Amino acid sequence: MHVAFIRWAGLAAILFALALVVQIALGIAADISDDSTAAMLTDIDDNREIFLFDSLWSMGNKVLFVPVVIAIYFVLREELRPYFLVAAVLFFAGTLLLAASAAIGVPLADAARDYVEATDAQRPARLDGGDTLVLTSNALGFGGIASLGVAILITGIVMLRSVVFRRWLAWVAIAMGVAAGIGFLEFAVEGFGVVFLLVFLLQVVWLIGVGWTMWRMGQPLTTP
Repeated sequence: MHVAFIRWAGLAAILFALALVVQIALGIAADISDDSTAAMLTDIDDNREIFLFDSLWSMGNKVLFVPVVIAIYFVLREELRPYFLVAAVLFFAGTLLLAASAAIGVPLADAARDYVEATDAQRPARLDGGDTLVLTSNALGFGGIASLGVAILITGIVMLRSVVFRRWLAWVAIAMGVAAGIGFLEFAVEGFGVVFLLVFLLQVVWLIGVGWTMWRMGQPLTTP
């Protein structure tokens, strides 16, 4: 693959890492409660502009990851590519699921407005509609995270046999995949917690490391 694409894919990885940091900051700024659907809808309406921007940002920044996956595939040795191809399919599936989950934020903002403006008699129906959207978004998000967790674990194992990427990047990827699995167990007990925060930090470090590695490649890579 031509070196220019690999270098720009490296830049895309670094930009994606920065976009994820902004995404977390937007989520903190929106300050949406997860105590109940009613509280969530009220908070969404109170912070409608930030919530919508966060949803659109989360949906749109995923495109930066596409060239990263493609570039990793081509810089690997030919005998490693079939294994990474499994990870690539899971990467794309997980990315699409997360984008779809974020896209539900648009109708959810409208549902929140309808709930807040509804009369007492109308609110139960509005609440049911909002609850359906929240559950759908969560299901898509969990499916996306699960796909990405398996994909990054496979990628880490493949990277251990690669001569292109440093071994610490492989171990970060493996740690991320394992932490994602532990994070699901933690989420089932007490919601979003410290393990998923660790996954986020590892993801940022891994993307910057992979991006910098590909950006510094100065010659076209060809398959032996």
